[in-house]
Amino acid sequence: MKPRQKILSLLLLCALSSAAQTGNTYAFLDLPAASRNAALGGQAITIYDNNLTLAFDNPAHLTLATHNDLVFSYANWFKDVNIASAVYGRNLDDKNYFATGFRYVDYGKFQGATETDQPTGTFTAKDMIAEAIYTRWLSPHWSCGVATKVIYSVYEKYQSVGMAFDIGFSYHNIEKGVTAALVCRDAGFQFKGYYSIDGRQRYESLPVNLMLGVSYRLSKIPVRFSFTYHNLQHWDLGYSTSSAVTDNLKQESSARQGVDMFFRHTIWSVEVIPTNYLYFVVAYNHRRHQDMAIASKRSAAGFSFGAGFSVKQFSVGFSILPYQAGNLGFNIDLSIDLASFGIK
Repeated sequence: MKPRQKILSLLLLCALSSAAQTGNTYAFLDLPAASRNAALGGQAITIYDNNLTLAFDNPAHLTLATHNDLVFSYANWFKDVNIASAVYGRNLDDKNYFATGFRYVDYGKFQGATETDQPTGTFTAKDMIAEAIYTRWLSPHWSCGVATKVIYSVYEKYQSVGMAFDIGFSYHNIEKGVTAALVCRDAGFQFKGYYSIDGRQRYESLPVNLMLGVSYRLSKIPVRFSFTYHNLQHWDLGYSTSSAVTDNLKQESSARQGVDMFFRHTIWSVEVIPTNYLYFVVAYNHRRHQDMAIASKRSAAGFSFGAGFSVKQFSVGFSILPYQAGNLGFNIDLSIDLASFGIK
C-alpha cells in the first residue's frame, strides 16, 4: 500500500470510529495551545507558515524551518485559569520532522464543602499533556503527520490517565496560495477513569474532532482567507443551560435551526501578512458565539484577534479572545531559533 493510501485509510478508520462519539471528557484538549492557534479561532489546521505551534492543530505541518525552534506560550482564560505550553522541533532528515511538547492547565483553587455546606478546605484542578508529533513529507505538495498525547488530569481527589492521537493530511500549493487539510484530532481512550461505580472503573469517550479546511492566499494582496469545518462526525452542536433557551430553540423554524447548526461547525479567518515577519488576524467561531452569547446583550464572543512579528532569532505572538463584556482571554508566546545561538 502506498504512503498516501495508508494515511487516507487511517483517517477513514478514525472517522468511522468517532462517528458515534460526541466526547464527554478531557474537554481541555480543545483549548488553543498558543497565540496563533487562538487567534485563528482555535482550529488552525490549514495554516502552513513554518510556525511550530501550528502542529498542535495539524501534525502534518512541521517543516524544514521548524528545526531547532523552541516556543514558550502562556494564556489566561478568565480569572484563575492559566495555561502554559512549550514545544521543541527537531528534523530527522529532509523529509521527516519531529517535535515534542508539553501543555499544562491550572484552574486555580476551589473551596470544598460537604453536602450540608460544611467547609472541607481548598483543592486544586489541573490537566497535563505530554505530546510527540511526527511529520512526513510525501512530495513537495503533500504531507502527513501523527501526534501522540499522554494525558493526566486531576480534580481534587479524582484522577484520570488517558491517551489521544491526532492524524493529519495536508495539500500545499505555494504557487497558487492554496492549502487544504483533513485532520482527525483526539481519538483515544482512558487508561484510568475519574471514578468507579460499584467497584468497576468508569470510562468516558474523548472529544474526537474530524475537521476539513482550506485556506487561500491572494497573489497580489498580502491577505489570506481560511475556512474550517469541524466536528464532521457529529451534527448537533447545540448547547443549552436552561429551559428558556430550549424553548427559544423550539420556537425557531427547522430551516433556521439547520442554518445555525451548519455555521456552528464553521470557523472563518482573515489574515493580513504584509511581510514574512509580521501578521494580523481576525477570526470568527460561530459555535463559541452561540454558546457564550447572553440574551438581550450584544457580545463579541466568537471573535478572536491576533498579531505577531519576528526580529532576528525571536518571534512574538499575541491574541485576544472576548467572551462577554469584561471577560477576555489572551495568549502570548515567544519563539526562539536556537540555531542562531550555535545550537545545531
